[in-house]
Amino acid sequence: MHVTRVELENIKSYERGSFAFERGTTAIVGPNGAGKTTILEAIAWTLFDVLDYSKDDFLRRGAKRGSARVTFQDDLDERLYLVYRDTGSGYYVYDVELKMKLATGKADVRKWLDQHLGVEPGTDLRALFRSAIGVPQGLFTTDFLQTPTDRKKSFDRLLKVEEYRDSAEALGDTAGLIRERIAEARGRIGAAEAQLARYEVAVEEHRAASARAGELSAALSAFRHETEERARVVEGLDEAERRVLESRAVADRLEVERDSAARRLRDLQAGLEDARRAAALQRATLEDFHAHLAAAETLRGLEAERAERDRLRAEGAEAARQTASAEADARRLQDALRRAGEAAASLAEIEKEVSAQEEFERERERLRDLLAQARAASERLAQFDRELAALRKSHSELSKRVRAAEGFAGAQERADKLESERMGVETRLSRLEQSLTSRGHLTRQRHEAAREAERLRRSVTALEREAREFEQAGAAAARLGELEDRGRDLNDQLAVLRATIKRDEKASERIGGGILCPILDQPCKNLAEEGRTFDEYLGEQLKSNRVRFSKVEREAEAVALELRAARDAEKAAARSETTRARLAHERELLAEREAAVAAIDAELGKLVDASETLRDELQAEMSGIDMVWRTAREEAIRYAELEPLRARVREIEEEGKAKREERELVAAAAGAEAALAADAAEVERRLRGLGDPRARAAALRLEALREPELRHESQLAREALEALERQALALEKKLKKFERLDADWAEAAARRDQTARAHREHLEAASLASTLPERERDAAEAEARAAQALADAERARAEHGHALGLYDRERHAAERGALALARERAAATAAQLEAAREREESLAAEVARLDEVRESMREELRARERLEELYAATDFIRDTLRKAGPLVTESYLYNISIDANLLFREITGEGGRALRWSKDYDILLEEEGHERSFINLSGGEQMVAALSVRLALLKQLSDIRVAFFDEPTVNMDAERRERLAQQIGQVRDFDQLFVISHDDTFEQTVDHVVSVTREQVGEAA
Repeated sequence: MHVTRVELENIKSYERGSFAFERGTTAIVGPNGAGKTTILEAIAWTLFDVLDYSKDDFLRRGAKRGSARVTFQDDLDERLYLVYRDTGSGYYVYDVELKMKLATGKADVRKWLDQHLGVEPGTDLRALFRSAIGVPQGLFTTDFLQTPTDRKKSFDRLLKVEEYRDSAEALGDTAGLIRERIAEARGRIGAAEAQLARYEVAVEEHRAASARAGELSAALSAFRHETEERARVVEGLDEAERRVLESRAVADRLEVERDSAARRLRDLQAGLEDARRAAALQRATLEDFHAHLAAAETLRGLEAERAERDRLRAEGAEAARQTASAEADARRLQDALRRAGEAAASLAEIEKEVSAQEEFERERERLRDLLAQARAASERLAQFDRELAALRKSHSELSKRVRAAEGFAGAQERADKLESERMGVETRLSRLEQSLTSRGHLTRQRHEAAREAERLRRSVTALEREAREFEQAGAAAARLGELEDRGRDLNDQLAVLRATIKRDEKASERIGGGILCPILDQPCKNLAEEGRTFDEYLGEQLKSNRVRFSKVEREAEAVALELRAARDAEKAAARSETTRARLAHERELLAEREAAVAAIDAELGKLVDASETLRDELQAEMSGIDMVWRTAREEAIRYAELEPLRARVREIEEEGKAKREERELVAAAAGAEAALAADAAEVERRLRGLGDPRARAAALRLEALREPELRHESQLAREALEALERQALALEKKLKKFERLDADWAEAAARRDQTARAHREHLEAASLASTLPERERDAAEAEARAAQALADAERARAEHGHALGLYDRERHAAERGALALARERAAATAAQLEAAREREESLAAEVARLDEVRESMREELRARERLEELYAATDFIRDTLRKAGPLVTESYLYNISIDANLLFREITGEGGRALRWSKDYDILLEEEGHERSFINLSGGEQMVAALSVRLALLKQLSDIRVAFFDEPTVNMDAERRERLAQQIGQVRDFDQLFVISHDDTFEQTVDHVVSVTREQVGEAA
């Protein structure tokens, strides 16, 4: 992949920024604080989910939301994709060609990016970015300067070394869980065997419970028939009792209705008398009532006149207020007219001063323009002097370089010839290095393969011995069916004997030493003739059965032991298949390991010519050629610069001549600056002496222009005042007709108050007197209903006496008691039947449960065998993972060392030195047979070595061929900066390299330059 564009909006110092990038090495340059590192941080945050601080700190100050868009070309399909991310929750991948979103949300975007960036599953992307893709500023060599323990912490996680060890430890938990499951299965099998000991007893008890339930069911049917007969008799007596109770209730109700009708009659007669008295009072107060109504009507008419008078008084007050306001306005307008006249007189006197002020201002502006031109000429004159001095210095330096370059003619031919010799020696040395490294790696591989083969031989021997033991156990497993049949037969005999013994013990307890038959409850003639009791007879039988029970029980225990041994043998026989499969698998692995050892021996035979002596000779030859070649190459570069240097000297001479001519013209303009400054000061002094008459004239002019408007407003104010005075006179005339209003009001109010009591009594009596006819009708109807209620009550009392004579209370109670007793017997029998059926169902469920337990035990036996096989396989995988971790680490280090060595030689151009990354993650540099650790290298060597290893790490762990170097030359002197810039510029195995720098060190050695300033958003160069 390669990044083509980065767009920022409201990110840190960028309000809006856009940067285009090409393949190759790109330098992002600019002053400190311009936002160079922000571009790297935006790419890291968008593509790799790496941000060293919160999103709020990444957001531009004062903005609500910031966003970054990174467009890149994918190497998988060579298409352009845009990844968008903002400081809120927005995150998606956009196909530029299809114009559609391919993934939305952090989880889906990360999955899509990991696939298209070629990152292996499980890789710690943050660690990969910090260690290889975008190493933070100032930390390029820090990881390699740490102690071995700290280095291991840094790189083990990146190389996923811990994953194998963690997987083995995780499988340890799995193995422990399987062991626990095996123990649990064994416990369940033991519990099932204990439960199955009661199986035969449960079957026998279930048969007895079924018989008892049948007996109780027949008895319950008889009791229910008796209950139904007695219920019919009680039902007839209940009907007679119901008629007695109903007739009594009717008689009681009618007596209550009789009493209620009598009370209502008395109440209505009292109300009738009240209505008659109210009618008489209404007639007595009729005259005063009409007088009160007339007074109230008079007051309502006077109320309207009083409201009209109050309204006219309010209008008069408002008219007086408006008149006062109009008089004040008229006075104010007269004052304003006077001031306008005075302003017009003053305006003619100040016009001459205004003309003088305008003339002085025009002169001041002209002098200011000339003074600005003179000062600009002075600044240009100083700039010309600096530029001419710089040109003279450049001309002197370039002339020296021209004379030096002329002495290097023919250097390019010598450099090309030495380059060819150097490449040949370097190729031979590289191949030899690879051979030596491969031989060391193959030697270690052979040692590991041989050790693994020896382990497999021991494992095969142990499995063969175990298979023979399982074959011997197969003979014992053949008797399993026979022993199971014999065990079931003995358990059946024990169940029969146990039931017989229990029955005889119960019979012995029942007869208590007599000769009564426990079945017929009669004397047994046979025992009587023999002179024995049932106790003696049953005692002999119990003794015989108990002896037989003990004998069968011992035999059953012996058979159970043999059965357990046979089952163990059967399980062992079942495991023999697994053992044979493992044995075949181990033999195959052993054959593979032996074949691998043979193949490694063959590979080592091909590398027999590679020797340390030959490498030392080639390295010495390489060192000699390299020194001469480097000198020749530098001379050739200098000679190649000869013609450009000569052309630049001629350009400087022509530019100096033109600048000298232009300087003479500018010097003449700069000389007039002092005189112009004095003239400008004199004009400014005269202006201050005038005191700004133009502003005073403008104010007077505005005031004089308002005189016509003020005259018009004054005339209007006088007219308004006259209208208000006329309105006040009209209101006084209207108010004179209301002079008698208060006296009329007092007279009408006195008449209303004198007749108020009579008016109230008349109204109160009117409502009651109006009900007199209705009350007379209600009283007559109530008298008729009271007579009817009396007759109904006497008839109901007679009917109740008749019903009472037909009912026998004592017989009813006796029949109810007999019915309750019958129901109790039926309920008791039903409860016994329910208990018997519950017992039957419980025993049936127990038998079914024991059948399930028997089947479950068989399943548990099979499950235990599967768990034991799974435990063996898990233990084997654990052992394999523990041994694979170091091998994978060694393979990673081997491949990374090869790539890092090639990158180191490519960057430095020195084939006489070899770079290696050791097992403790130390970088070792081998030169002339001696190794130096990273801490003993010079600063420049450390930077190049760290650069080589980090780029090799990136190549091994992903398909990403993009890397970022943030200020890699920090704390370096000029020579080391230029050297590192040349070395980074020679890296060719990556699609894109980004170098961030605040100076121009990399501008001559990279493919592209992007300049960033504080004022602009960035533009690709």
